[in-house]
Amino acid sequence: MENTEGTGLTAADQINTTNEAQSSRSPVELTFSSPLDGASSDTTAESETSLLTTSIPSLSTDSTVTSTPTLLTEQTNSETSTTGTTTTTTTPTTTKFYNGSSVPTTCVPLRNFCWMSNSTPCEINQTAKDLLYGSSKLSDKYGYLKTMQNRTYYVGNVDSAGKINPVNVYKICCERGFKIYEPSSIAQMKLTNQIIGTTSLTVPTGDTESINQTHEVWCRSRQILPDSFFNTGPSAFRYPCVDEMMLGVNKNNFLLQRYKYTSPILFNRFLYPQNYTPVSKYFYIFLCEQP
Repeated sequence: MENTEGTGLTAADQINTTNEAQSSRSPVELTFSSPLDGASSDTTAESETSLLTTSIPSLSTDSTVTSTPTLLTEQTNSETSTTGTTTTTTTPTTTKFYNGSSVPTTCVPLRNFCWMSNSTPCEINQTAKDLLYGSSKLSDKYGYLKTMQNRTYYVGNVDSAGKINPVNVYKICCERGFKIYEPSSIAQMKLTNQIIGTTSLTVPTGDTESINQTHEVWCRSRQILPDSFFNTGPSAFRYPCVDEMMLGVNKNNFLLQRYKYTSPILFNRFLYPQNYTPVSKYFYIFLCEQP
């Protein structure tokens, strides 16, 4: 199947929509709004993988996760000065958000915050860890161990419905002594398809935090994410001004890219799934790495 460039979409998944407003994917437009990954139809998720889509305890039905918007780049004020008969006007600097394309100065990018790390305890489950490492195949009901370039990863089983919840992935990784995928270099991202054993699936990553208006870091490792880590172009949403978006490794060029959902409230759908229609056809596989 042909993949849509830079979106993680397949031609088949682009035409699959639902009538439910909360669970449907947005139409395929130039925004490339979702990472529909075209998982193979003959791949069946095991029933044991239910933890990936089940709820975590909700503090209340109206619990929300909010962020405080802030500009990520500074802008200059308009000034006019007159010297003799010559008048010079300095206009405001328009911030570049999308690979050099301009957006209005009134656009305030959403501030990245550790929405997942701060709300979900990272705790080792020694029983789960012993079962994994004690298995003859070094696997359990959620995934398996794989070593590449002297580094060990925990690769999740494919969920053919695309209902993998990154928050539950975060917990599963922690329980086994790993962390959710936070690639530290472009070279590591380029190995993603070899690690997971397929070239057709987008991999969710950990969350990030905005630092002093100009930098973004991984919430766990605190490593700065340079612009070179990100997919480019207007559809890449380097600094999105609206909507919450999930970050993942793009299946086509293996660079970081943000993915949009039909509803602007995406994080709560993963944090409190019992309050919403399940998110489907979003992430089909996951990856954990050693801390």
